[in-house]
Amino acid sequence: MKIAKSSLSFMLLSVVFVLLSVLSPTLFVDDYAGWRQNWWSAVPIALLALFSMFFLPIFALKRLFKDNPESYGLRFPENPRKSFWLTLAAILVLLPVIVFFGTEEAFQAYYSMGSVSLTQFLVAAVFASLIYYAAEEFLFRGFLFWGLWYKIKYHGFWVSALLFALFHLTKPLPEVFFAFFAGLVFAYLSFKTKSFIPAVVAHFAIALILNLLIFFSLGAPSDTQNIFHF
Repeated sequence: MKIAKSSLSFMLLSVVFVLLSVLSPTLFVDDYAGWRQNWWSAVPIALLALFSMFFLPIFALKRLFKDNPESYGLRFPENPRKSFWLTLAAILVLLPVIVFFGTEEAFQAYYSMGSVSLTQFLVAAVFASLIYYAAEEFLFRGFLFWGLWYKIKYHGFWVSALLFALFHLTKPLPEVFFAFFAGLVFAYLSFKTKSFIPAVVAHFAIALILNLLIFFSLGAPSDTQNIFHF
């Protein structure tokens, strides 16, 4: 793979893409730490992530490195049946920690969207989140992991997981450590299926479960007649 011959450029670009994904939302949200209190901001943040963590890496692979994005997980899994069971296993492995996080005050305070309707929740936690996690997984388990794999083989697992953990430094501290472990699990999914898609499904599933736990414990609307209102 051609990117293996340009490891310095590859790592620098990876850092740039991550920084862009972290800093660009501040263009739309004044208080980035509290953006979840404005559910609508999830949409522009997701679209920015799609640009910085999905389209830009693909552009870099095609134009700068003259490489095929399919070699970096941008493809459907080779064996859908095997991928299904691996993805389900990954979700079940991570689920106990997610359920625990959902009961912790630090996570409830950080992830609560405040008083939102079910429709608003679906826009932010389902539609926008799916876009965001698809982009995030391509950057970390597609572009980054496979680029590292072609250069340093199995060390790519822990290096990509470490960068993924650092990406979560603004979140509650337990999640930073959990992100490292989850990064290993997601990288394994990508490695075994040769696709970033199973990691997207697993990541989205555990995030949705966490959001649902917090939504129904703290943020579910009390007026059921207005539950679908914007």
